[in-house]
Amino acid sequence: MELTFRQDPRDLGTTPTAHPWVAELAASTDLSGARVLVPLRGGSADLLFLAEHAAEVVGVEATPRAVTELFDSAGLTPTVTDGVHRAGNVTVWCRDLLDLGAADLGPVDLVHDRNALTAFPDDARDRYAAHLTSLCAPGTRYFLTTLEYRPTASEPPFSVGADQVHGHFAEAFSIDHAHAEPRPEHRLMTEFGLDYLVEHGFLMTRR
Repeated sequence: MELTFRQDPRDLGTTPTAHPWVAELAASTDLSGARVLVPLRGGSADLLFLAEHAAEVVGVEATPRAVTELFDSAGLTPTVTDGVHRAGNVTVWCRDLLDLGAADLGPVDLVHDRNALTAFPDDARDRYAAHLTSLCAPGTRYFLTTLEYRPTASEPPFSVGADQVHGHFAEAFSIDHAHAEPRPEHRLMTEFGLDYLVEHGFLMTRR
């Protein structure tokens, strides 16, 4: 997938609940012929926003209710076959992502991983990262966002910083640490009683 300047993100008509970094990604990337994988759904607003710009978006969500809510929020009525929901250019598998391989999901041009990596504790994160790497052919782009905070918590979303991302992906991907922004207003600041929280964005390319 070739990256070219597309248009100013302010001209994209981004929905208020879609992450602004997703609008930035769509502005700087020609997604018109791309297949985008959104692991663990990655937020329905992001998925549906990407569907407006990409040829096809494939989501994976293990919770049936979340799949139903995603299509309801878009006013779409999907066809359902063996747990695979399809409507227009949106396909969502209601399965465990780790049970699906490249033969199931098909070719991927871009992965949009919004905090999916942070859903896994240390002992499972290596397996998740290795599995996502196996789904990406050389040249596949991978946009990853994580949350890093202190003190760390024992429940998701777990804290994942730049060093951990490099540890999981640097062997197979070139990594551009595109964003590192403090989020003092984030809900976890209160819920977890945090000292600080930083949101990271990484644009990686499979070698």
